[in-house]
Amino acid sequence: MYINEVLRATAADNDRLLKIISETDYAPTALRQSNNYVVKLKKDILAQEKLFRDTKTTIAREEAEHKDYQTSHIKRLAYRLGGKREKFEQKASKEEQDWVEAVQRGFEVQKKLDLLNQNLAEATKTSADMENVAATYNQAELELDSLYKSVFQGPTPDIPGEDQREAAVYQASTEFNWAQGNVTRGSSTFMDIAEANALTRVRQNVGQAEMLVSHARSIEPLIGDIGAVVHAQHHFVSEVLFDNVFSDMKKYDEIKQSQASITKAKNYLENMIQATNERLEAAVAKAMEAKQALEEKRLQLQQIRAEAYQKSARGELVPAALDGPPPSYRA
Repeated sequence: MYINEVLRATAADNDRLLKIISETDYAPTALRQSNNYVVKLKKDILAQEKLFRDTKTTIAREEAEHKDYQTSHIKRLAYRLGGKREKFEQKASKEEQDWVEAVQRGFEVQKKLDLLNQNLAEATKTSADMENVAATYNQAELELDSLYKSVFQGPTPDIPGEDQREAAVYQASTEFNWAQGNVTRGSSTFMDIAEANALTRVRQNVGQAEMLVSHARSIEPLIGDIGAVVHAQHHFVSEVLFDNVFSDMKKYDEIKQSQASITKAKNYLENMIQATNERLEAAVAKAMEAKQALEEKRLQLQQIRAEAYQKSARGELVPAALDGPPPSYRA
């Protein structure tokens, strides 16, 4: 089937999908922004709830002090006998003012907490709505890619530049997959090394730390060896029941040697973690660049294919002149 016939046969699907995409292409970005806002609101609510609890504690304390001055006849009598009645009244007034101010702060904190919870409910609903729109957008993108693949995959001499852009997408996809693989390996390596570093804090787990480093090294050859770690070991019968100065000195030397080797291994692991993390960050940055490049190439390919439909509708798509028989296109 000639390419013009295929394009005319699938034009309705192409128009429908492009319309959906144009109407919903805002959704992925809006969904990310809404989700980030939800996360921020949840953090703000946790902080505000803590502030509210602290405020209630302050209110209770100020109220107790205020009531204490209101009901304490002994304090009132002591101030009166000392000729300081006015000072007592000032102190009582201050305690009452502090209590009133604490109550007012409590109302303000509660009001802000209520507002945050209201905003969270609205933002959560917005995220749910955006998730549905984003799902519609993603589904339309998948269907359009599938449609274009069925129409344009393989040589398309009637559409100048399409084959080159298709090859560019394939190359960009290969580079992205390779970069993403480096991120996956780097993450696994970093987790192994980080866990090994934590385990070296406990002497009996040094063997497991060495095993984890070995596993990380099998993933990333740039990882070095942890080095030998000496264990300070003691025999209960010979060194406890029959303790003597020689065994004490031996144990002391073994402990010092063990501490030194563990400290050395710990320092080496910390340096290893830093180097591994730097490689991981570089791999993540490269993967992000590769992902962006892939998206740009994919959009360029999608554009030239969409233009082919427009040219076909206007009768501007002229088959390429070939010496041999015309190419066969499959719908």
